[in-house]
Amino acid sequence: MKKSIILILLIVCTLYFSCEKNSADKQLTNEISQEVIGKVKSLEMNPVGMISKEIINPDGTTESVYLIEKCLAINKDRLMNMDLHGGIKSEQYRTHNLVNNPYTIDVLGYTGGSWALTTKMQTALTQAIENYNNLNIGFNL
Repeated sequence: MKKSIILILLIVCTLYFSCEKNSADKQLTNEISQEVIGKVKSLEMNPVGMISKEIINPDGTTESVYLIEKCLAINKDRLMNMDLHGGIKSEQYRTHNLVNNPYTIDVLGYTGGSWALTTKMQTALTQAIENYNNLNIGFNL
């Protein structure tokens, strides 16, 4: 009887402590100053849903950035130095700035450091590039 009480107590304690959230899982308060929000609006970008987060660069350094419109990550210094140079006068729907064929885009796959691709990843990247180049759409990777 004594063993079963200890076992039940051990299970209850395990469940109680295992269900506690880690500090990394807790939602951080995302306070963004009105100055930054105003700058984003002045650049004709949407500040709704903008968050501040830490990113890890490929060289291992961390950087605090704002994620704007779910795709643009920019640090505060660069954001505050951005300018429209006269404002937006019109939207561009067509261009005569065409890319000459054949055009080549260089693809970089890290093979050293903490961001290194494994052998399988390197093989997959090589095969994906070969498959894309076999499409013959006017530019190569």
